[in-house]
Amino acid sequence: MNIQSCHRSKPAVLVQLMLILVWLTHIQMTDTYFYVCALIACGGIFCTCENYRHDLPFSRDSRIRVLLFSSVFSLSGILGNYCLFEPFTSLTNLLRMTLSFLGGLSIGSNVLAYLLWVFPGLRTAEEKRNRPGRIFALSFGVIVLIDLVFLLLVEWPGVMTRDTMDQIDQIITGQYRNANPYWHTRTVGIFVKLGLLLTGDLHWGVAMFSAFQILYMAGCFSYVIMTLYQKGAPRWCLWAVWAVYALIPYQIVYSVTVWKDILFSGASLLLTVSMYRLLCPVEKEEKRDWILFVLGGTGLCLWRTNGLLVVSMLLIALLLAGRKNRKLAAVLAVILAVGFVLCGPALSAMGIEGAGLVEALSIPLQQVARVCYDGGSITQEDLELIRTVAEPEEIAGVYLSHLSDPVKVLVRLSPGHEQLKADPMAYLKLWLRMGLRNPVSYLKAWIDQTKGYWNAGYAYWITAEGISENAFGLVSRPENIVGTVFRKLMLHIELFPLAQPLFSIGLYTWLTVGCCFINRQRRRQEWLLSLPWLAILFGLLIGTPVYAEFRYAYPVMLACPLVLTATFLKTE
Repeated sequence: MNIQSCHRSKPAVLVQLMLILVWLTHIQMTDTYFYVCALIACGGIFCTCENYRHDLPFSRDSRIRVLLFSSVFSLSGILGNYCLFEPFTSLTNLLRMTLSFLGGLSIGSNVLAYLLWVFPGLRTAEEKRNRPGRIFALSFGVIVLIDLVFLLLVEWPGVMTRDTMDQIDQIITGQYRNANPYWHTRTVGIFVKLGLLLTGDLHWGVAMFSAFQILYMAGCFSYVIMTLYQKGAPRWCLWAVWAVYALIPYQIVYSVTVWKDILFSGASLLLTVSMYRLLCPVEKEEKRDWILFVLGGTGLCLWRTNGLLVVSMLLIALLLAGRKNRKLAAVLAVILAVGFVLCGPALSAMGIEGAGLVEALSIPLQQVARVCYDGGSITQEDLELIRTVAEPEEIAGVYLSHLSDPVKVLVRLSPGHEQLKADPMAYLKLWLRMGLRNPVSYLKAWIDQTKGYWNAGYAYWITAEGISENAFGLVSRPENIVGTVFRKLMLHIELFPLAQPLFSIGLYTWLTVGCCFINRQRRRQEWLLSLPWLAILFGLLIGTPVYAEFRYAYPVMLACPLVLTATFLKTE
């Protein structure tokens, strides 16, 4: 490998600093979290200055990879804010886009260069870490105490939305569906039925599930903290990770929110941390880690409909990563096979209805709707086929760039809905033909529908509260001083600009993707820790119904502290 030393001249560094400031200036009118953009720019400026102080050793191949990765990062910022550069035919806007791209490229390349070749890493503790059980118990106990107090004083018997009420209805009537994952509904049903059996009160049934979820999530969090303790992470780092899991308000609310996304996210974290322990062992006894790896993978498959996709992509990555991971891959293949049977043939044998074809077509429907909304090019043949489902004028009238539900409801209620299921290939060809004629509209529709998961962050609802209107007599506990104070705290934290990084899905995504890149460059097994979120992200990019649903991205919020610490922890 040809290793060279890179000494940067002052003029080149000054140009890069100016480009970063230009990038920040151009992005100032964005509808994303501007303070996240400012934080990214500050990181770029710091790393540029630090890199100037050092002679950076690099190979030509490494340099090319860094530039390619940084180009994708920079391009994503322009695409996510394309409205700031319209019309694209204007020479002024083309110049602004070019300068912004170079500014983003300077940020990405300098930050990666600093983290790869200058950043010293986190020093591991010198003393022996021989009390993992005590650390786990202490972390677990305090997190459970905080969440139980919240459950008892603020959100008894738990937070329940309309989706939750649909699941409660299935549990009580015994008429199950798979719109919300069947196996998650069954999991909730175990505790609801137990509570009804013991007390005859549905409130206690829901509260028992909330208590189970508190214990489950606290166990996942404490397992991460215990692992980092055993790996020698600095004490301040352990405290920081614990605070992220225990004290951020949305973590507390989610611990008692009856959503499929919470258990699914916990399973994703459990799979990730147990995989970390198996790839980079911290103790001789591995049986517990294997058991938890199986439990995490099984939870991923059963508790959300995209879990099978996540496990499939992780299995492929493990097979491609090398022979060392064959045992992990074999176990994961068994998990995938069991999950496929339980979520496919088993549900069909029980006559459980699926979510329906339209639910999986959020992105294609939005793209076709965007062409109708923009008044794009549609042939008479395609127009007639669209009218079998809905009138183009109706589609354009209900289209929302950030939410596919209005278009999906229109299609689902139309007389031609059954024809879409009967002849999907005809509509697939329609989608392809319209895309070739209207690529800009398709690209804009995809960006607007997915940008919340890869751009700087957007102000969108994060948590629910209380209990939705229902026919089961479930009511929330009356408001008290503790609940009032907590809700005001939550509101002010969300509105506080400097807290925006805590809620930026895109920031967490790029941190996780960056850690994957850095670990691959260093040929470290830790790159695999980013894959569960990348697989979930892939599913969102091809089928999300909402542009920035925080609960869909909850897995990356939970995995990021572990991935960051594992990436920058010093190893021999």
